[in-house]
Amino acid sequence: MRFPLLPHALKFSRRFLPSGLAGLLGLMPVAASAQDHYTNYPEAGGPITGGDWNFGNDSLFANSSAGVSGGTQRFYLGQLSASVANAVIGGQQSFYNDSQLLASATHSLTSTDGLSGANVFLYDTSSATAEALDSFGTGASLTFGGGSGGWTGYSQRLNLNGYDTTIGTITSIGTNGFVINTGSQAAQLTVRSGSFAGVITDNGTEAISLVKAGPGTFTLSSGATQSYTIYNSSIPGTTTTPKQHDYRGGTTINGGTLMVTNTTGSATGTGNVIVNAGGTLAGTGIISGAVDVSGTLAPGINAVGTLTTGAQTWQSGGRYNWDISALASSPGTNSDLLTINGALTVNSGTSGNDRF
Repeated sequence: MRFPLLPHALKFSRRFLPSGLAGLLGLMPVAASAQDHYTNYPEAGGPITGGDWNFGNDSLFANSSAGVSGGTQRFYLGQLSASVANAVIGGQQSFYNDSQLLASATHSLTSTDGLSGANVFLYDTSSATAEALDSFGTGASLTFGGGSGGWTGYSQRLNLNGYDTTIGTITSIGTNGFVINTGSQAAQLTVRSGSFAGVITDNGTEAISLVKAGPGTFTLSSGATQSYTIYNSSIPGTTTTPKQHDYRGGTTINGGTLMVTNTTGSATGTGNVIVNAGGTLAGTGIISGAVDVSGTLAPGINAVGTLTTGAQTWQSGGRYNWDISALASSPGTNSDLLTINGALTVNSGTSGNDRF
């Protein structure tokens, strides 16, 4: 079967697999129905606004304008290339096996107003790669979904690829999600909310920095060494490398709450942490770097707890939220405990009471 080659905003590539063969190989769930489309081009010139679409390798979809705004699109061994702004502004995009998402235009995965966007789910050893500045946007969400079928233990990854990237929500199911940077320059990841139990690691040459922006809470729950395991179907083979949070570019909290809950390693890599006015650093985790606070420190997770950091600097206007649950206080058990491994510097103008 031959299909026309259609250029423009969206391209799903590699060879198409019939549903029966795909099911036999365990590459996709087979639930044939009137809404299942195993095709390369769903409708002449029109966007995808709904329905279920399953793309194998070499399936193609192209749209010159609105792109994807609804429905469910599943990619098995294939590739989605979003190459214009607002190419994907809704629906759910799920990637299996070693399929790929390439975001190659600014705001290619978010609406113009930033209020809606792609809902990307990475499974197995699939990946999403930024190929332009801020290609995801605040309306987009990304979930590291873990393994499906026999793919347990493999890693899903977001590659910043040297581009500053904003994503509204990042979530991980399990610990197999990795944020990496293989680009030729440093990259900044800005996130508003979610919970990430995976690893943020740069390539040892070009750093990653993390920014918590806007309202809401973003939780970093792991600092442990994890296995970075990927499979490449083009050159069949599996590689496994131990990785941990070792990004070096630092962490900045501009709004909302950054919650750290790791029990080993450092939740924020090896760099320093800046808590600006309007931002809160909270949790029961461990941070190895120095912390500069003009915002709020809040040990614990909606209750008493211990927060451990490197050296701290308290600036005027900062705040320390301290909880106590019993008059006979035992620090870290009945009252909050802030453990500082290093010097505490209190700058001129810092006040007492509930503020510094």
